[in-house]
Order: sequence, then C-alpha cells, then structure tokens
Amino acid sequence: YAVVWSGLWFAMGFGTISAFLMPLLLMLIGWFVQLLFVLETSENGKRVLPGELHVGRWLRVSTDSLSADQNVLRCAITLLILIAVVFVLERLTVLLARRASVQAALQWTSRLLRRLFHQSRNLSIDQGLSGQRKRLRDLIQSDVPRVRDALTDWYRVFPRNLIQTIAVLILASLIHPWLTL
Repeated sequence: YAVVWSGLWFAMGFGTISAFLMPLLLMLIGWFVQLLFVLETSENGKRVLPGELHVGRWLRVSTDSLSADQNVLRCAITLLILIAVVFVLERLTVLLARRASVQAALQWTSRLLRRLFHQSRNLSIDQGLSGQRKRLRDLIQSDVPRVRDALTDWYRVFPRNLIQTIAVLILASLIHPWLTL
C-alpha cells in the first residue's frame, strides 16, 4: 500500500503546486501589462514608473520591490524573468504530476494483477484451470488497461483542476467581483 500511496501523493502534490502557479502567472502578466500601459510623466517630460502596480484593488506590488530604481526597462525585465520562471515551474510541476500519476496507476495495476493471479490460482483448485483462463485473459487484456488509463487520467486532473478553478475564481473576485460570474 505504501508504494501506491507515495506515487499518488506525488501526483497530488505536484498537481496542487501547478494549480497555484497558474493564478500567480496570470497575476504577473497583469502587472506586466499594466507596466506597459500605465507610465507616469515627470515634470521634465521623462516617463517614470508608478509607485505600485496593481491588478484590481487588492493585488498590488511596489515597483521598489522589483528592484527597478525608477528604471522602466529594468522593471519590465524583472517581471519578464519572473513570468518565465513561474511558467517553467508550472510546466515542470505538470510534467512531474503526469509522471507520478502514471507511476501510481502502474503500481496499482501491478498490485491488482498479483491479486488476480493469486485469486485465479485459488479458484482453479475449485473450478479447474479451463474455467479461469478466459475470465483472467479478458481481465488482463481489456479491463485492467481501461482501469489503469482511467486512474491515470483521474490522478492527473483531480487535485489540480479543482484547486486551479478555485484559485482562479478567487483571483477573479479580487480583481473585480463581476468577473466571477
């Protein structure tokens, strides 16, 4: 049991991490878009950074925390680097979640096959080998691969899509409550 649960926990853990990285990526892209379109003009006609970037009312970041020093290019590059890092981390965690889900499904399948062979051996004593052969072959060739594929798909999407939907809805409500509809 511990082997299957470890693969399952890895799949759920990486899926949860990737679910939270997508709203973070959207928030960083929102700040970057605001940086491109909302520049203040100083008294000498030079374009300067605003004091803070915000997406909605509550999602704010100070331009001083981006190590920009009133340099628009440095702030834009910092945001682009953050966007790239979060994107790569999100893709990496999705890949690791997929691999862990396949591993958990394969571990579950191997446990099931061991139990099937053990049960078939026990029943062959009572019913004879010929009665068990067709049922076991049907299970191994058609039913077990379908269950394995269904488990793999479930482990890939279950925690990630649920958490991602909730996180994106929270992000949308923080930007503007009408976006959640």
